[in-house]
Amino acid sequence: MNLLDIFRRKERAPQQKELVSEKPDSKLMRAALKRVVIPELRRRGFVGTFPHFRRTIGERLAIMSFQFDKWGGGFTINLAVAPATGFTTRAGSFIPPDKLNAYYDTGPKTRINAGSDGSTASWFRFDRPSRSPSQDIYEEAAHEMVPLLAKAEEWYAQNTVAT
Repeated sequence: MNLLDIFRRKERAPQQKELVSEKPDSKLMRAALKRVVIPELRRRGFVGTFPHFRRTIGERLAIMSFQFDKWGGGFTINLAVAPATGFTTRAGSFIPPDKLNAYYDTGPKTRINAGSDGSTASWFRFDRPSRSPSQDIYEEAAHEMVPLLAKAEEWYAQNTVAT
């Protein structure tokens, strides 16, 4: 590689930056979820901070964790149940209830997706054009999730953990 090639690469860098700006913005998606979904979770009794929320139901803890696609443009909701008193991992570490999230092996788990096949293509997507000209894709994806909270409630009602 000669000096001229190095200068040519630097000239191309701004064009590559332009492509990055066209990618879906997970920060905008998180902001939409905080405006649209989190108030509904609070109304339903969930506490916690984004992306992990918990609610005590008798002797168990209902856990909801948001997971974003590592390649961008999508998210899913992971549900889990755990003992309301906390959880001890297989390695012997105690995790208090206010630190639990859906990634610990606490018991039954599932996901809530916009689609049904379980692939990341069925996750809530914000890497496509909005279907509504009056709403941006981030708000649309957040609003798409709210009615599916009823599925989460049904799942929590049917799943328990051994204490």
